Amino acid sequence: MIQQRVLESGARVLFDTVDATDTVCIGFWFLLGSRDEAPGGVEYTSSSPRIAGERGFAHFLEHMLFKGTERRTAFQIAKDLDRVGGFLNAFTERESTCFYAVLPQEHLPLAVDVLADMVFHSLLDAGEIEKEKSVVVNEILSYQDSPEEQAHEAYLFGLWGDHPLARKITGEVADVQGIGRDALWSFYRSNFTSDRLVVSVAGRFDVERTYDQLSQAIDGRRADAEPPLREAPSKTFTWAHRKDRFKQVQIYTGTTVPMVPGEHGPLYDALTFSNAVGESMSSRLFQKIREEYALCYSISCFRSLNTDTSLWTIYSNSSPDLVAPLLRAVNEELARLKTEPLTGDEVEDAKSHLKGTLILSKEDMEVRMKRLVRQHSLVGRVLEYEQSLRLIDEVTRERVLDVARQILNSENFNLVVYGERRIKGFKDVRFNF
Repeated sequence: MIQQRVLESGARVLFDTVDATDTVCIGFWFLLGSRDEAPGGVEYTSSSPRIAGERGFAHFLEHMLFKGTERRTAFQIAKDLDRVGGFLNAFTERESTCFYAVLPQEHLPLAVDVLADMVFHSLLDAGEIEKEKSVVVNEILSYQDSPEEQAHEAYLFGLWGDHPLARKITGEVADVQGIGRDALWSFYRSNFTSDRLVVSVAGRFDVERTYDQLSQAIDGRRADAEPPLREAPSKTFTWAHRKDRFKQVQIYTGTTVPMVPGEHGPLYDALTFSNAVGESMSSRLFQKIREEYALCYSISCFRSLNTDTSLWTIYSNSSPDLVAPLLRAVNEELARLKTEPLTGDEVEDAKSHLKGTLILSKEDMEVRMKRLVRQHSLVGRVLEYEQSLRLIDEVTRERVLDVARQILNSENFNLVVYGERRIKGFKDVRFNF
């Protein structure tokens, strides 16, 4: 059963109790990410670079909060969860930063103590900051060696330009190298506060006991100011070939769609549409372009959800000589969605697929923990699994076709083709669906 509460410290708590498991997952989420960092860059002086903004700060803190507190060294933070068979991890997104643990349910009090200690009592030691810079720089360089990552970055920049949603979550190498301890400490103390925290717990645990433990463990430090206002990006049009040393070609094409605040139904309508078009092996795009035409190894579509903007994207990779015919085939399939709309059977199959994946995900406590916060941050209300299944059942063909009408306008589609310098016929390709 799902419960939502608020601690005296201002932290919000989301509980999802599951009796038929011996594990539990707990996450400490701060609902700020790379899009909430102050813009700027690096100013160079005669001695060393100085950070002039906050780009990369949230991600860098994701690393630094593992490096020691007033009570624990970095080794002790790692060992405390390791010794009971659990694991500790973290990630940074464009709108959130999360620290979480998965472990046997009887050790949940230990995870509460470790996580609260990490996120509220980090030392941010200057020596550790300098050491961790090289780790994060190497992480950034590893992304630069990934053609898929480079292509996606170019795709977002083509869509949204310099908007915060198009920035690298990690920041650039120069941003990381210019981070100073004072600026990082100020960002940490201002943003990693109890009133900006959401704690999410899924698994087998005692709700009241866990609520009391969280109340005692969470620091009552509150933010001095309101969080920065978010502005939705203005979409630009890009139809580009970004040339690089990679031989295989990465292809991203898609469009932005406004979010519907406070509503779950439109999300399930859109997910059903996306699933039928390209999120499974039996979908139209995969069957036609991969299986029938053999124009690529992989092709799929996906939705990226932010609080104010949704992005629907088709991704594929192929060899340079097949890029032009692949794009023409994508254009034909998107046009066919207008002349031969999704049938009732296709919609029902997509709904059945969504329900099946939702049911399977119930067995994973980490997935359940993340689902709580995703729904809370995007819609403001968390549904029981049975409620979600009912909403999927209520999706109709007419509503899915309405989503298709909103999305399928070739004038709103951006494209980035990334890789090999010579692509025959690319300049002659345009969408006209």
